[in-house]
Amino acid sequence: MTTYVTFAEFCTRHPGGLGDADRERAEAVLSDASGLVADNYPAEIDPADIPGVVKRLTLRVAMRVFTNPLAMTGETIGDYQWQRSPADGLGLRLSAMERRELRRAAQGGSGTRVVFVTPG
Repeated sequence: MTTYVTFAEFCTRHPGGLGDADRERAEAVLSDASGLVADNYPAEIDPADIPGVVKRLTLRVAMRVFTNPLAMTGETIGDYQWQRSPADGLGLRLSAMERRELRRAAQGGSGTRVVFVTPG
């Protein structure tokens, strides 16, 4: 399995960077994220020419899983506490919007939409 994002690219985008101690875990997450994106990209991906949307979504998923591996969400303020179950978080899944981005890109679309608005 080809990973679409290198450890160096991931480190550059991670707040504060990453050290060698995090390398094994980061590379595992990058491999998992690349596999997920490949499974949802409806076209063959040439490792020598990885589409930008594939790189961006792989980074987004990898960052999401690396920084919050249990997909926990919650908030505590004084006596107030709210928490959502890990099953509710995205984790190592793509949202409907992310899947649409991949489909549009595979069909030759940029994923960008233009809306013309006339004043008045």
